[in-house]
Amino acid sequence: MSTRLLWCNCREECHCDSDACDRVTGECVGCCKHQWIDLQRDVKKPYFLYITGIINVTGSKTNPGTQWSVTCWVGELQQTSPGYTVFLSQSMDLSSTSLGATSILTEASNRTGFIQRGSIFKTDAQAGDTFYCVIPHSTGFAWLNTTMSHYDLPMIRESPEIVDMSQTSVTIKWRAWDEQTDVGDPPVVGYILYYRKDATDSWSYVTVIESTQLLQYTQTNLEEDTIYAFSVSAVREGDMGEGPMGPPMTVKTLCEVPITPTAVMVTITDLNQLNVTWQVDDNDIMCSTGITAYTIYYKVDGSSDDPQRITTVSGSIMYTIIEGLEPGESYTFMVSLTTDQASPLSEASTAGRQRNDKQHYNKHKDPPRAPSQVTTNSKAPLDAHPTRILCWWGRSAHKVIPQLGSVESRSVGAGSHQHYLHRVYRQPSVV
Repeated sequence: MSTRLLWCNCREECHCDSDACDRVTGECVGCCKHQWIDLQRDVKKPYFLYITGIINVTGSKTNPGTQWSVTCWVGELQQTSPGYTVFLSQSMDLSSTSLGATSILTEASNRTGFIQRGSIFKTDAQAGDTFYCVIPHSTGFAWLNTTMSHYDLPMIRESPEIVDMSQTSVTIKWRAWDEQTDVGDPPVVGYILYYRKDATDSWSYVTVIESTQLLQYTQTNLEEDTIYAFSVSAVREGDMGEGPMGPPMTVKTLCEVPITPTAVMVTITDLNQLNVTWQVDDNDIMCSTGITAYTIYYKVDGSSDDPQRITTVSGSIMYTIIEGLEPGESYTFMVSLTTDQASPLSEASTAGRQRNDKQHYNKHKDPPRAPSQVTTNSKAPLDAHPTRILCWWGRSAHKVIPQLGSVESRSVGAGSHQHYLHRVYRQPSVV
């Protein structure tokens, strides 16, 4: 016979400390367990008729900040309760403030006797607080305790991602909360999105997205060229189930680019080279990024194809040398500027004769006359090319400009079409 069972055909649990029951009488060899009352000593009646004690004390597990409940379950194996008072307290000291639990007897369907229930509800309890269910009697106390616990609220460990943005809107997405990789207890039933404009601003509550919906959201009516932060919190079921906000992500709305490069000029610098320059009024650029780059496009004259990107240069440079184009073709060139987005293309342009209100360059064996004097863009440094500075067309075979350097000339064409291509080289003393 198990030492944990006593009398009544071994169907009852031993209530003795260390399970030390007399196998014949069912009496405890020493003392009762601390949650049971030794009624044989207390009321001097047959032991097996008066076993009273605390079967269990339970505390509800809830989300932090919600109401907790603590319940005492008291068992009495006699048909008439002796009327013991049940206390529910955070201390074993009944001289302190104790909470008397109501004594409501209800018949238990799974065992002989009665279950006495007493419950309290607390809103100020904290995880880790201990509550005692206590029955005082003439020989001491019967008691049992429970420690309060709560669910860990969920949190997504990763930042949201940018899906799309414009001057006044941002679309973000995020992955679903995962029990294996993220923080907290399931189940997660939704998500709350927050955003703010400045690190010193308070977070603005946006909306609740149910876990069954697409985990994506678009925030509109934002300010242009402004940095925003977005964060997502996960929500578990039950009251006050929202967890901490996850790591934020920052994004800047786009800036409108109201202008395009102007005064685009393409100058022949060699039979296989072109110099493209342009101008921009910096006062018209109000974007926080400034101009980050210029992109040069070209297309064969008369082609229906879209312009093709040929190169990109830094936003601090307003010229570029183009090489490797097909001899004998006419080309048009366009330039766009980039802040955090690209501007429209400039007017198509190059050096040479006008055609359909656009300047063209025909790279053939007898090039058309070029201007006899070329003015460089003031923002293009003279030492961008350490030796060669400029080229131009003229009829004289040689020319020296002491202030700049010597000119190397090459004859191109014949007869009335004969011209000289001059290339200027800097003198070592020129700064």
